[in-house]
Amino acid sequence: MFVIKFYNDAGTVTFGGGSAPDGWRLTACDGLALTGKSFTACRYAGCDGQSTVEARKNPRTVTLSGDFYAEENSGEYEKAMTVLSGSGMLEVNTGGKVRRTAAECASFTERGREGKYRLFTVQFICDSPYFESAEACEVPVYRTFAHLDSDFVFPGKFSERITRNVIVNEGDMTAEPILFINAGHNPLGIITVKNHTSGEQLSIDYEPLAGDIITVDTSARKIYNSDGENLLSKLSNDSFFDGFTLLPGSNDIEVFLGEGNRELSVSCRFRPRYSEAVYVC
Repeated sequence: MFVIKFYNDAGTVTFGGGSAPDGWRLTACDGLALTGKSFTACRYAGCDGQSTVEARKNPRTVTLSGDFYAEENSGEYEKAMTVLSGSGMLEVNTGGKVRRTAAECASFTERGREGKYRLFTVQFICDSPYFESAEACEVPVYRTFAHLDSDFVFPGKFSERITRNVIVNEGDMTAEPILFINAGHNPLGIITVKNHTSGEQLSIDYEPLAGDIITVDTSARKIYNSDGENLLSKLSNDSFFDGFTLLPGSNDIEVFLGEGNRELSVSCRFRPRYSEAVYVC
């Protein structure tokens, strides 16, 4: 199965192979493999060659071509024009592997007609060269587990607390996580989340109300509480969003607390990122 969807608040346009239930049948697809790179280099007098000082991956361009069965899907064609006119997500399903990226329809061209079919080419521009997993992963990092249930027997522990966990990023690129800090009963002092694998950490000095939830969104560069209050000023001067990422593979994450209540919980949500979404028959 090979299906590509573009969707936003206006609806969904589904491009597929074979029968193409919505009428949009693909005959060609380009732009799902690795993107090109741009290089900045310096050349020196009397020296052969050059020294590359920066390599940057280019934005992604995805081009789809195919035919639309117009006789029975005229309403679908009009709806698609509305959907394609706005920004949205481009999702690639290659038979069990589903990846997506934010995209903008740059052009839609009708290339003529063949009987009951309209030939088309549509091109999407994606600011990011990467695809991300359609499903987000969420892993607890700091949490208390109660053991008082029907299977509990003495001697035994009433509860167990984890303050450290290994988060596995299955993507081939770094991922930018979102941290959710549930305050519990008003913890005090500095909360630090450290990635021992990369050596980077984020520290927040904030006294939340009981039951408050602090969201640390590293991708959006935002920190806010349940009321939407901006908490960026509570981030320590030695903490940087661009450094706190999940590396491909295993990441050893630990939470450190200052003096305060230990009933809070911390979880990490992320979407693995990939450099391609190719389909191999």
